[in-house]
Amino acid sequence: MDARKIIGASLLIGTIQFIVMLTIAETKYPGYSVSLNYISDLGVWSQTSAYIFNPSVILSGITTLVAGYLIFSRLGWRSQGALLCISGLGAVGVGFFNELTGAPHIIFAFMTFVGGAFAGIMLKRRLKGLMGYFGLVFGIVSLLALILLGTGIWLGLGPGGMERMITYPQLAFSMALGGYFLASPTDNK
Repeated sequence: MDARKIIGASLLIGTIQFIVMLTIAETKYPGYSVSLNYISDLGVWSQTSAYIFNPSVILSGITTLVAGYLIFSRLGWRSQGALLCISGLGAVGVGFFNELTGAPHIIFAFMTFVGGAFAGIMLKRRLKGLMGYFGLVFGIVSLLALILLGTGIWLGLGPGGMERMITYPQLAFSMALGGYFLASPTDNK
């Protein structure tokens, strides 16, 4: 199978399963609020949701690492592949180090958010047509939301809602990018 198809399948499978499992995990956390609770609250082992969320975020990270590695090594898109690998490694770390671990969790979450946002922005140079602009816009929106979350400006969404404004654009772009690569005809650079 050609690298572009593996990249596309990895991104689609990892992202779709994460969205589905995230939704299921939210239903298993008593009193969970998408406005008031952080996404990572779902990964605390004292909650049933952790048994769904943690494996899912790890799988999402692994599939992003696979895609990033192939983009780096097979397509030769060095900075874009490296940024996706950083994001994927961050997601794996979030799955192993829940928010109760403090600094390790914060570092891995930051890697996920920043790596994913900058990957979208940097892919503007490589992707044809509207896909490049989608990456640019979704990456910028994600970074702006990260800044707002970090400064406590939640725009009435609460901390969990603002965190989703970081995450959802990246998930949307990841699915779109997966489809883009699956629809690509060849491994040509």
